[in-house]
Amino acid sequence: MSRILVVEDDLFTAENISEDLGFRGYDTIVTHSPEEAIMVMENEKPDLILMDIHLNGKMDGVELAAHINQSYSIPVLYLTDDQDDRLLQKIQKQHRAYFMNKPFRAALLAHTIDLILQPEGQPARATPEDFIFVKVKTGDGRNQRVFCKSISYLRADRAYCKLYTLKDEAEELRMLHLSSNMAQTLRSLPQDRFLQVHRSYAVNLHHVKEFDANDLYMQGEVSIPLGENFKTEFLKRIRQV
Repeated sequence: MSRILVVEDDLFTAENISEDLGFRGYDTIVTHSPEEAIMVMENEKPDLILMDIHLNGKMDGVELAAHINQSYSIPVLYLTDDQDDRLLQKIQKQHRAYFMNKPFRAALLAHTIDLILQPEGQPARATPEDFIFVKVKTGDGRNQRVFCKSISYLRADRAYCKLYTLKDEAEELRMLHLSSNMAQTLRSLPQDRFLQVHRSYAVNLHHVKEFDANDLYMQGEVSIPLGENFKTEFLKRIRQV
């Protein structure tokens, strides 16, 4: 399992990144300042550093990466909304440095990490959009791999989420009770395929067989309510003749 050091001073952003990457099977260490990151590096050697450029501390992200790589050779993926050409040119001069603009999709971030860490000469693995790793609420703490194409729909369950999978039309639905909520889980799924259609439901659009003004009828003989506030977006996303 690849280990990722996340250096991000915004607590909310850092938590979201850590959760999203955890769903996809990455081990993350989160730090919020240059000083904290340097202390972690004394005991840990991550495979990749995710670095916010603008940090609260004596160094910015670019200076911190240069300091770390005086002793280690670790690739750095900068996460930034800064369009300063001089700053980007400074990053490009660093060895094994990459950058991604904010905001970004969780699936794209995970796929980019996978490409950076892929050993030279080896074929690319399945993209993270093909599957996610989920932690089951009543399980043993292990993350289970679930292929996105098998997911039929999600149902909110207070602070948690129930995920229903279906291998094909003839198979019964299987339910996984996740330890994450629906919003967190939905954020990790391909946005062109999954859509929230009710305050308590999100569906895989590829699994919708029929619909009317009030309900969606899914593979596996399940009906899902179509919320009034979600109808417009649903109709935009489907091809209706």
